Amino acid sequence: MTDVTGLELLLIRHAQTTSNVVRALDTAHPGADLTELGEQQAADLARGLDGVRIDRVYVSPRLRTRRTAGPLLAARGLEPHLRDGLVEIDAGDWEMSTEPAHAEAYNAAVTAWVRGDNGDGGDGVPGGETAAASLARFDAVVEEACAEAAAHGLERVALVSHGAVLRRWAGTRATGAADLAVERPLGNTGLIRLTRTDAGSGEGSGGWRVTFWDTEVVPGGSRDDGPAGEDD
Repeated sequence: MTDVTGLELLLIRHAQTTSNVVRALDTAHPGADLTELGEQQAADLARGLDGVRIDRVYVSPRLRTRRTAGPLLAARGLEPHLRDGLVEIDAGDWEMSTEPAHAEAYNAAVTAWVRGDNGDGGDGVPGGETAAASLARFDAVVEEACAEAAAHGLERVALVSHGAVLRRWAGTRATGAADLAVERPLGNTGLIRLTRTDAGSGEGSGGWRVTFWDTEVVPGGSRDDGPAGEDD
């Protein structure tokens, strides 16, 4: 693992979508577009991070994340780095379902993964991806970001992604973050700030500390200006 101690990651959930409004499990490409409120949230996100240095922005290829990242990128004159590893955890057979029982089971599976119960096969999501696959693909993007940071002197990198996969990764890879990931679902444009504390012990390993989770400063962290997450 490249030693990039002090690197900060900004993990950002997309803004509100039409699927959020109807509570649909929307994970496939291209996915729903932003609502009018979502467009405002994306603009507010860029304003809330005004003055915060961001050297590179990695974005899930889904429409909602690209649209959310748009104002942030425009304000800095940056281009998005699209990565499939940042897409949402696959809902499998429940894709676009609005059944509350499916949403509850999907979230229960993610919670179990964060707690270390990685199950077997679809891990509670029929036709979905495994716990290991969801973690490994996100790890690969973070590893790339770390390598680029070391090579080019980057100090802060943003990853614009999706609620469940952000909670799954941060809750697993950041020290003491499991309870936050389980108890504090991210609102639309919710923000997690992580700081690299050491070189880690291998690809995708730990070595991250949470300093900010959605709207709450974590003990030991510091408050900087940033956006407030909005509920679905």
